[in-house]
Amino acid sequence: MALICSRKGVTEHSALLRYCLVLILAIALTGRACAESSESDYLMFKRIFDEWTAAFNARDLAQSCALFSKSLTADYQGAPSKTYSSLRNGFKKVFRDKNRRYQYRFDLHHVYRSGDLAVARITWYLSIYENGRLISSTEDRGLDVFKRSRHGKWEIVYYLAYEHDGNE
Repeated sequence: MALICSRKGVTEHSALLRYCLVLILAIALTGRACAESSESDYLMFKRIFDEWTAAFNARDLAQSCALFSKSLTADYQGAPSKTYSSLRNGFKKVFRDKNRRYQYRFDLHHVYRSGDLAVARITWYLSIYENGRLISSTEDRGLDVFKRSRHGKWEIVYYLAYEHDGNE
């Protein structure tokens, strides 16, 4: 479980989540006009996810971790929360396994952005191969919350994901 050491951290985390929910609601209520004006945002975040997918599939630890904020909190349904450190350790373990190959692809559904915050609704498809044979595939839906750093780089500060069985 992610550790938030101070009451201030809890307040900041809660405020960010509330702001993101308000952002999604505001965008949903403004309708198509807002969606049309976000095409460049969609393309920018698609490029960000394309780059991350290529890095992960190439087992590039540094570039796989570069997308995530050092203050990351990540929640996957049914699993303990993750931090940047635990996510990085998980990547290290996966990348060290020479008998298995983990391959991601994605479908980016929507991007909602306001100022230095953005939310992406996405579906991830993971295929796991062992000695060249497909042994597992999963489909996960998620919501990634990005914050632009003071250096202008978009980083995931929070994500929420859950396994989806492929049926609507």
